[in-house]
Amino acid sequence: MRVDVVRPRMSPDQTRMIDSTARFLWIGTGTKTGKTIACAWWLTDGLARGLRCGWIGPWYKRTRTGFEHVSGAYADLARAGFATIKQQELTITIPGTGGALECFSGDNPDSIYGERFHRLVIDEAGRQPPAVLHAAMSTVTATGGKVRI
Repeated sequence: MRVDVVRPRMSPDQTRMIDSTARFLWIGTGTKTGKTIACAWWLTDGLARGLRCGWIGPWYKRTRTGFEHVSGAYADLARAGFATIKQQELTITIPGTGGALECFSGDNPDSIYGERFHRLVIDEAGRQPPAVLHAAMSTVTATGGKVRI
């Protein structure tokens, strides 16, 4: 199954965030520059490509914000039965591509270990304990995955 997503209009800074070839990209910009939207789209694209993706927010409500951006892009596909969106678990699966999204809260870094991701976002990293970065690094080691911090 092929899933096509169309990138919405992005600012030049957002485009650089998305298109960077860096394995680990620290995005050090001010508030309201579109980091969350750009990173959510990066994961939306990853799911369409059949990649395992993850989102780590500093606490539940902030994690839910990222999940809602990505799940909104797949709402029609879910209604048609080609994707599964689990609101309570903050997960999305697209069986036809193998793409998946799992979301975590940084207030429990141990819950992140054991996963394998191709793309991972650490949202509001400065508001998360250092153990989150260590856990996140372990999840991309086997896949050679990329991280947006």
